[in-house]
Amino acid sequence: MEKQNSAESMREMFWNSPFQKQTFKVDSVSQGLSQYYILKVNDFNQVARSPLEEWIYYMNTGDIPDSATAPGLDEARQRFETG
Repeated sequence: MEKQNSAESMREMFWNSPFQKQTFKVDSVSQGLSQYYILKVNDFNQVARSPLEEWIYYMNTGDIPDSATAPGLDEARQRFETG
């Protein structure tokens, strides 16, 4: 059995195989992975002044005010009400 060098091993780890490209319809590994963001919020005073703060308020309280205008909150409200 032949031992792979580290460059070959790294290439295989970060590039899709032909099977993966065809099956998942992606060219790079990053296209098939979800992106996650972790927000650490200190001193949030529960008054939303920007779209990001409206989302933070929603995630913190589970409530979406009628006055909220942040993109995606209408859809979240609909799913929350029908869910």
